[in-house]
Amino acid sequence: MQRANLVISALMVLAATYGILRAIRTGRGLAIGVLTGAYGVCLALSALFLPDPSGGFPPGESSGAATTGGILHLAFGAIGFACLAAAAFAYARWASVRGERAQALLGLCGGIVVLVGFVAGAALARSPIGVALLWASVLAGLLWLALACAHLYTVVPHPVLAQRAPHPDPA
Repeated sequence: MQRANLVISALMVLAATYGILRAIRTGRGLAIGVLTGAYGVCLALSALFLPDPSGGFPPGESSGAATTGGILHLAFGAIGFACLAAAAFAYARWASVRGERAQALLGLCGGIVVLVGFVAGAALARSPIGVALLWASVLAGLLWLALACAHLYTVVPHPVLAQRAPHPDPA
């Protein structure tokens, strides 16, 4: 089930990446897209490697020595969360330069929650609070991404040239 969730999430994040890169093709916008894409790739790579059993999960399994697959699962997760947080921070700066304070705050808060939630959750991963922090980090990151994409949708010019309203350059 976890593999399916990771693959489906990776596909959705990569679709968002495509939209971000279409909306903003230069500067920090490019960084937002590349970092979001790296997060999507890390999700897909995490799906290839199962995490090691830990703390009685899955039921009936005992914790043992770390495996290469388990380490890779964790490594891709760590890299992915760092990329997601960095994308949120890049979005915050991009929005700030455009004078969009609410969007800048969204990116800043999203990046902080993802980063702090992941680090604290990883440190406490064997406890229920650690798992809750990891879930909060995932949810905050995906919420930020959804809201950022919804905002970027308003920035992209209409596909029909005759119906395009003049927009400032999103770069």
